[in-house]
Amino acid sequence: VVFTGQSLGGAMTVHAAIDTILAGWLNKSQILVYTYGQPRVGNRVFIDTINRGTKGAFRVVNYRDTISHIPPCIPNFKDRGCHHEGFLPFYPMHSSTEVWYSEGMQSFRVCSTQLNEDPNCSNSVQHNSVDDHLFYYGLKVGHLYFEHHNETSVEEISY
Repeated sequence: VVFTGQSLGGAMTVHAAIDTILAGWLNKSQILVYTYGQPRVGNRVFIDTINRGTKGAFRVVNYRDTISHIPPCIPNFKDRGCHHEGFLPFYPMHSSTEVWYSEGMQSFRVCSTQLNEDPNCSNSVQHNSVDDHLFYYGLKVGHLYFEHHNETSVEEISY
């Protein structure tokens, strides 16, 4: 079963995968997760559960996508990553392996799985682009296009 979603749908996707894992409905070899522009949704225990309980979990980030960096992590200046534990009650973390695309989604890099947030990937740029969140693979996300078979016009439906 492949769980997939973009933005808030990506966050909900990870929660659906966690529910499936904890309920025991599928085993690890039957679960794959792919999210796009997913915000941070878990803490250390949550992230360990998704990473251990799936065959693979991948979080795709388009260059400077701003939404994929909220809520902000607690910076760890020692290794330029994010803190995962300490005196605060919650440390927001990303799940899975980041797949970071360059500007225009021309090339990508599969980021280190040793670090929860690889400082050499999307954390290496200022993440301030709403357009990079709204456009993935050259398509505007959140829009459906239906072509009428008897007409030459295209109707755009937004949700």
